[in-house]
Amino acid sequence: MTDRPEPEVAALPGHRGLVVAALVLGAVLRLLSLGDYPLAVGPDELSNLVDGWSLATTGADRFGAELPTVLRGPGEGERRPALQAWLCAAPQALTGFSVAAGRLPSALLGIVTLALLFLVVRDLAGRTAALFALVFAALSPWHLLYSRMAHQDAALPAFFVLLVLFLWHAAAESGFPPAGVAVLGLAVGLSANAGQPAFLASTVVGAGALAHLLATAGRRGRWRPLAAAAVVFTAAVVVGALPQVVVSTRSPAGLLGLAPGGVLPHAGLLDLARQTVRGLAVNLDPRHLFFSFGTVNNLSVGRALPIEAVLFYPGLLLGWLAVPRKAIPLLAAAYLALFAGLLPAALTDPVPNALRASAASVLVPAFSALGAAALGAVLTRLVAGMLVAGRSAVPRAGSGQSSPATRLLGGAYAALVLLLALALGAAGVARYAHSEELRDAGQQHLLVRTAERLGELAPAYEAVVFEPFGAMTCLYLAAFGGMTPAELRATGAGPAAGDTDDCRPFPRYHFTDVATGVREWERAGRPRTLVVTPHGRPAAARSVAEVEFGGRRVYFYEMTSLPVTPPDGVVPLSSLAPARIDCPFAPPQMDRSFNGDPLVLDGIRYEHGIGMHAPCALSWRVPAGATGLHAVVGVAEQARGCGRGDVVFEVYDQAGRPLYSSGILTSADGARPLDVPLRGVDAVTLAVLEGRRGRDCDHADWADAAFVR
Repeated sequence: MTDRPEPEVAALPGHRGLVVAALVLGAVLRLLSLGDYPLAVGPDELSNLVDGWSLATTGADRFGAELPTVLRGPGEGERRPALQAWLCAAPQALTGFSVAAGRLPSALLGIVTLALLFLVVRDLAGRTAALFALVFAALSPWHLLYSRMAHQDAALPAFFVLLVLFLWHAAAESGFPPAGVAVLGLAVGLSANAGQPAFLASTVVGAGALAHLLATAGRRGRWRPLAAAAVVFTAAVVVGALPQVVVSTRSPAGLLGLAPGGVLPHAGLLDLARQTVRGLAVNLDPRHLFFSFGTVNNLSVGRALPIEAVLFYPGLLLGWLAVPRKAIPLLAAAYLALFAGLLPAALTDPVPNALRASAASVLVPAFSALGAAALGAVLTRLVAGMLVAGRSAVPRAGSGQSSPATRLLGGAYAALVLLLALALGAAGVARYAHSEELRDAGQQHLLVRTAERLGELAPAYEAVVFEPFGAMTCLYLAAFGGMTPAELRATGAGPAAGDTDDCRPFPRYHFTDVATGVREWERAGRPRTLVVTPHGRPAAARSVAEVEFGGRRVYFYEMTSLPVTPPDGVVPLSSLAPARIDCPFAPPQMDRSFNGDPLVLDGIRYEHGIGMHAPCALSWRVPAGATGLHAVVGVAEQARGCGRGDVVFEVYDQAGRPLYSSGILTSADGARPLDVPLRGVDAVTLAVLEGRRGRDCDHADWADAAFVR
């Protein structure tokens, strides 16, 4: 790829050093602390990691299929090509099971993708535009985060689309030689082993390359070489996609990881085309592309850098100003690649889908770079024309010359763009690194820590009752609890009815709610049993351990007694019908918290009580003989992670006179006992009021609320 055009925007001094520095920066951001940013680990990633670990140690996936080309995924009916798992297997063969090692291939592919992007944009619009694209992509929250995940739809689509685009241009520059055509077709075929988004995007770009080949050969009257090249390309695609072709002959449902409901519902091709155009427009909306950082969308915490918002759209419309005529075919290929990168998201989801559009994570920076180059060329020439006296001092566009003023202004413009990108990228990285909430988005780190702790505690017990939370619980317990792939397979913990992971066969483990676990424990003769639950522990139980992350806690306690029934003379309010309910925001819950979880305050689980969301008020007639009202009040356990819950608990008599007020309680405050004398009181109203921070997370529990005789 020689004879590159001179850049319209002057290159900065030390250009090569800047390129190396940008690549090093991109590499460091993709390789550093892979196990912690993002936190370990999401269900899809874990499925690939465990299958890769199993392939590395046994040559079969976790279900026993030897040398698989398609794997079972975590979703119902989901199948996925095995390429990502095989990539995870290579480093784990050296390290054993490791989140960081399993993510390493994605990080390396992300770095290679940056290099491919630089080379493509350099041949398209020159050195400075290529540097812009490299820096934008190196700091892109979208591509950066997906390069750090062992998810099959994260790093692979961007890599394959850029690879096919690069090989297309290389083959075109050389006149489409048979070897170049074969390598191009092979890359398209290999993308089939990466899943639907990668193959769909790469196939569209590959089809464009084939059309370019045919048009070139036809224009020159080379019909025999044209036919031979088409045959070579098709054969190479088939060879690359052969594992998936074989799978399709055995089970069409397994092709490319095809899952039920994959394409938008539509009434014919015209309707599908209309919805696809709408999907493309939605995924190109600037609110999602440039201003969504911190709003999690399909694992991504953001897409492109905000500075690109003023560059990307001009790049789409005016990018040709930065491209010489001989590079127009490559520009057309770049447009096709952008369309192809967004097409999987447009076809499968009417709302923005960062994961299905992951191939566009490096194409958006490419067009942003074209916009930066085009705007820079126009601005520097305009300003130089005003500053330099005499028309002869300002070279005409296309003359191949540039004045000192143009070079100086171009360098200043390029430096400003790069500095703004670096500042915004650094701010995004810092915010992400210091936010556990962002690092844990979709990652289930609490389940990881729970599994690690359980692996230490479980051997001392005859049985474990695990109250399920999260997705794919058994896989987390196996991977982080010390179980080997062979042991996992031997347990029989596999797909339920051939669809999803089912934890029921796990030895000594009972995946059920605590109430059912208590009944099973009683029938089994009360063996020494450990209970693991995110919903608190009974007051009388012996606490063994706790795990906390992100404002949520998981409790480990030993089963020591049956649930305690209320003593004589205590009448739970939840057993009586309220005389009046005034809860405009949400209805109250009896014997449950507001959202349906068990009642938990300060880690203690209560069988009886009332869950409300402020504002809310309930009234009861006081039963005959009742002398007092008892309760334990506080912000519900499940609202701790929010950090905004603040409420006031109040009790009134039949005339509206106050009998009790807690003052403002927050999720950081402990639970408080409430005992109100009721002599001479005919009716009581229990009310929860909003605090100072609005009603977000104002989940209020009246635990053990009861009339006392």
